[in-house]
Amino acid sequence: MKLLLLLSVFVGLGWSQTADHEHTVGLTNGRYWTTLNRSEQLGFEVGYSEAWHTLHGWKTDSDGFPKNVTIGEVVTGLNQYYSAPENLIVPVSTALRFWTKKFQGEDPMEWAKELAESIRYWHLSQRS
Repeated sequence: MKLLLLLSVFVGLGWSQTADHEHTVGLTNGRYWTTLNRSEQLGFEVGYSEAWHTLHGWKTDSDGFPKNVTIGEVVTGLNQYYSAPENLIVPVSTALRFWTKKFQGEDPMEWAKELAESIRYWHLSQRS
């Protein structure tokens, strides 16, 4: 039942009928994220968090979803990440992974290099 509820959240928020530019290779991206109001962003992240932890457990050092932060802090972090227009094409799941690495203190130079490679990858994936 819990899994069905989680899937309903994703279907309702993530895969509803939205413009094609709000998806990158079928995944909701920053363009979609920035259309949501704060309450919708919080709901999206609650659903994502529950699904992540249901599938992966409550790992302490996971780079997929941060532990020991509030959903509000995650939403604020994603809003900061998506404030740079070049990041809008990046899927929300990837943006969350990058924000988590930054939050966990990854070397800033390594983080910036990985981010640039990721943005390039997502822009190229849209051309095919």
